[in-house]
Amino acid sequence: MRVDISDLKFIDSAGLAVPVRTAASVGQVAVRNPSPILRRVLAATGLTDLLGIEP
Repeated sequence: MRVDISDLKFIDSAGLAVPVRTAASVGQVAVRNPSPILRRVLAATGLTDLLGIEP
């Protein structure tokens, strides 16, 4: 599953939990077009190891 997050400006812990739960049920989740700040959030939370990050 791929999700385009290019318009996402903010994400909290509940929002971070959604792709984690989805990856647990469907296997692989990739996020597309994260902003630089969201890339840092994903990296800081360790989710770049779980989620695929696409430019």
